[in-house]
Amino acid sequence: NGAALTSFPLGQSLDQDKADGFADTIIQSLKAALKSKFNNEIELPEYCAGEVTLHDGRVSGIWKVSRGGAASIGSRTDVLILTFPLMVRGMLACYSFKGRRVKGELACAYDRVVFNVKLSQRVRAEVGNSPQLVELSLSSVEGVRMDVHGFGPLNWIAGKKVTDLVQETVLQEVEDELKFSLEYQLANLAFYFQIVESVSHNLTPVGIIVQ
Repeated sequence: NGAALTSFPLGQSLDQDKADGFADTIIQSLKAALKSKFNNEIELPEYCAGEVTLHDGRVSGIWKVSRGGAASIGSRTDVLILTFPLMVRGMLACYSFKGRRVKGELACAYDRVVFNVKLSQRVRAEVGNSPQLVELSLSSVEGVRMDVHGFGPLNWIAGKKVTDLVQETVLQEVEDELKFSLEYQLANLAFYFQIVESVSHNLTPVGIIVQ
């Protein structure tokens, strides 16, 4: 495939716009990949909680990613550092459950799940050098709603033990998938640099190449 070139304005006063632009380019690439891969749902692992088995787990909406706030770009020695909040909106996780006296389905809806992302790339490196994922970690979870439907003593299903298990499972699976997909996308990206006399005599990041 041909390389699509996205360039950004130069100048120290535009660093915030440049950082946001870099982050948005990366997120749009990630979003397209996730939507293509998970247009419907991803599967969640089966779990046993006491006498109850959680099965047929699935989560949808993981591809609804966007920038959750301002990005920042900086450098130390010959390494460029880009950080930004990655937000998933409107994610929905579901599990069926069955046990000796209960059977039904639970659904967990998330308004916003935000992850901190940090990327780095060497400035004076060989051609083809790609950004590296330094960090992707859970930052915040907002607006969680859990609904339980079925028959039997459902209060236990909606209790803390099962709720915590579902939350931990869903968020870990989503984090792992985002890491995997983002690392895959970064292999096809590269910041490009040039010396800009009006700013400094150092190499300045001026754009991002999407293969």
